[in-house]
Parts: sequence; C-alpha cells; structure tokens
Amino acid sequence: MSELDRTAVLNRSAVAALAAELRPVPAVQAAATGIVHLGLGAFARSHVFDFTADAVEAGGGDWGVLAVAPRSAATVAALRRQQLLSSVLIRGVAEDRIRVNGLLRDARCAAEEPAAVVAALADPAVRVVTLTITEAGYRVDPVTGVPRPDDAELANDLAALGRGIPDPDRVWRTAPGLLLAGLLARYRAGAAPVALVSCDNLVGNGAVLAAAVRGGAERIVAGAGDAARGGLLDWLADRVTFPDTVVDRITPASTEADREQAARLLGVRDEAVVVGEPYRQWAVVDDFPAGRPAWELAGARLVDDVAPYSAVKLRLLNAAHSLLAEMGLLLGCETVADALDRSVLADLAGRYLRSEAQPALDSPLDLTGYVETMLARFGHPRLAHRLDQIAVDGSQKLAQRIVPTIRVTGAGSRGLLVVAAWGVRCRRRVLAGVPLRDPRAAALAGAVTGADSAAGLLELLAPDLAADAGMRSALTERMAGLDRDPAGYLRSC
Repeated sequence: MSELDRTAVLNRSAVAALAAELRPVPAVQAAATGIVHLGLGAFARSHVFDFTADAVEAGGGDWGVLAVAPRSAATVAALRRQQLLSSVLIRGVAEDRIRVNGLLRDARCAAEEPAAVVAALADPAVRVVTLTITEAGYRVDPVTGVPRPDDAELANDLAALGRGIPDPDRVWRTAPGLLLAGLLARYRAGAAPVALVSCDNLVGNGAVLAAAVRGGAERIVAGAGDAARGGLLDWLADRVTFPDTVVDRITPASTEADREQAARLLGVRDEAVVVGEPYRQWAVVDDFPAGRPAWELAGARLVDDVAPYSAVKLRLLNAAHSLLAEMGLLLGCETVADALDRSVLADLAGRYLRSEAQPALDSPLDLTGYVETMLARFGHPRLAHRLDQIAVDGSQKLAQRIVPTIRVTGAGSRGLLVVAAWGVRCRRRVLAGVPLRDPRAAALAGAVTGADSAAGLLELLAPDLAADAGMRSALTERMAGLDRDPAGYLRSC
C-alpha cells in the first residue's frame, strides 16, 4: 500500500513513484490513435479499455484511444487533469487491487468539440470505432429494426447531414448523427476501411448498429437530392463492418468511498476511478478490415459467431439482474447482493434460471456451470451493484432479456412476474411524480396509468404478446398481487 498524499493526483509524473505493479498498462503508450471510442462511461473504462490496454501491452500496435463523451464534459475534464490516466479498482471478495490504464491518447466532449470528434472519425489512422452508448443510444425501433421515424433529435441530425456539408461546429444530438457525420467525412476523403464495434448489451449489437448507420444513411441520401451522395451506401457496404460482440463485467457506480480506497492503494487521488469485479469476458466476431488490437492475448474470444454467448448472457445473466432489480426495488432492496439475501428473491431467481430460462435456451455452452458461476458473482458481498442502476431503460432491457423466455414458457412464466414488477414500480413512480428513466418514458407512463396497464406494457415490449388474451390476463393478475402485497405475493409464486 502506498503512502497517501491527499494533495497529489494521478498523472504521468506521479506514476514514476508508484511500485512497479501499479504503473500504467500498457507500459509504453501507443504512438498513434487507432481507435475512437464513443461513450465515456464507467463500463467502457472497466471493460473495453482494460482489455485493449492488456492487448497493446502484449501485442503492441498503434492502438491508442481517443475517448469521446457525447455530452458530459466532467469525465473528460477529470481525465485531462490526470494526463489521461485512470484506474480500475478490482473488487475481490476479500480485498481490492488496482490497475492504472495508460491507453488513452486524448479525451473529448462531442458537445463542446464536435469538429475535432468528426475529424477523428474521418482520420485514416483510425481503424476501429468502439461504442458504449447504452441500448437506447442507437435510436433503433426494437420491433421494426429501423431508426425511429418519430425521433425528433435523430431526424434533425439526419436532415442536417442531408443538406450537404454541415457546419463543423454543429452539436450532434444523437450518437448515430455524430457517427454518420464522421463517416460521411471519411467517405468524402476516401479514407481506409473501418470497423464499428458496439460493446453494449444488445442481442446482435453489431446488426443494431448497422441498422442505425445504414438506415440513417438511407434517409440522408433520400433527402439530399444529390446523386453523388448515393455512393455513400455502396461505400458503407464495402468498407465498413459491424462485428457483433458480447461483453461482461459487473461495473457498479463509483462512490467517494471507492475514490478513497483507490487513493489508499495508489498514494494519489484518482477522480476518474471505476470499480469492476475480477471476472471479465469479451467475445468478438473477428471482422476487422483494417486490423485490430491483439485482444485474444488479453483473454478475449475472437469467434465467427457470438450468438451462443449473446443469448446466454442476455437471457440468463442480464435477465436475472432485471428480475432481482425489479422485484428487489419493490421490497426496498438497494443492491444485487441485498436482493439475494432475501430468500424469496434468491429462490425465485434460481427457479427462473434453472426451470425456465435455461431450458428455453438451445445452446452448446455449459449452462449449468454458467448459472452457478453467475449466482456466485451476484452474491459478491463487497460489490455494491445498485438495483436502480440496473433498472434504468426497462423498456429496452426487458424486451431483450425477458421476452424471449416468455415466448417459450408462456403466460405461466416467472418472466411475466418481472414485467409485472416493472409495471407496478413504474406506476408508483409516476403517481408519486418521480420521472421515469426510460427512453420511452411518456409511453410507459401512459401504459402504467391507463385503463389496461397489462396491454399497454406488453404493447411496449412485444406487440404480439399484447394480442394474447391469456397473457394480458396473467399479467393483470400478477400486477394486482404485487401492488397489494409484494412480499406476500412473491412468496406465493
């Protein structure tokens, strides 16, 4: 443990005094930027940057990262004060350890420096663009699989691109708008191929990103009245790839206590520290037309198809997270570990996984071993993974995580109980005047306070299920039971 200097901050001068095992990874900073990352949240720093730092340490290459925060400048400012260094506090069951990441070459806020970000996306030296923009950030309708036609911010961005070369200082309101501005500049410059890599928790995340980009480009070309821009679609098809990925590392929100712990371990303050569990996993389709970091040397799995990994992650791990979050919040729990301490929730989670979600999956992977490892991870007593963090964007998450199992197991599924808990919790928030944290907040508020809440909720998640009278009736009964006596009703299920 280093001696703490409360006046010192993590920077490149301070690391010279660190013990060898605490010095930044990679030890030698990449000479050039080869990756732009959109979405500078905690998960990117605990997972994507951590894997990539290890890959560059092991395999070399000019794979420095320009990290882009879409709107918030706070993390960018913190990283710049620390000369782009930050750490991952790896929270073990018994003790913590810390790693300093030296991968970043620059950090920008797109809302404040849009021209610089667009120029970076068009730079031929940039061969990979990674994204962690959350499920809602893609602006793609989960039912139709195309960019939302009713999304005013997206429409505004695409219209600006369709009118010609936009003002370089224009602030893009959506991630697809910003990305397309960079790709359009790249296309005009005849730049090298590039891989766009979604690292968000979505089934077929590469396909979702492709739909956002290609669908947006079609709207740009259709509205442009410019035949030359028609070549953009062919260029996207020939020169841009969208590899699917599956990511996994529990990353709870950092607290002041975490920053204090990081300072004790490093001897200096790190205002950008993130917390992660020891476990991490990354499966990536190996489709990179201009090269990539040697992620396999860092433990990532480079594969032809991530579908088995994606289905297992979303329908077991992420589904169990949503189950514990929605039911746990109704019972007053705050973290995943708190929820698992409630025997009724631990029992429900176990039965849902083993008797419904697991049998509903046709997978070549070891599902029994996966479930047991996963539940052990969830029970980590020192990893304060907040339920309210997990429950954000429920309309997006439950459609991906819970609905596929309901389709197999029917109206008797405990998955429908998760939907019911979500509906009851959201209704209580609306009636209490508390805003819903969901990309479809207005529609969700209308659904949970309407005359037929069950139909409204199912319509948001899966319109075909809303047409099933038995499904609507079962959901109505579960919502009534949870609203009346959450703990008692759950014990009866």
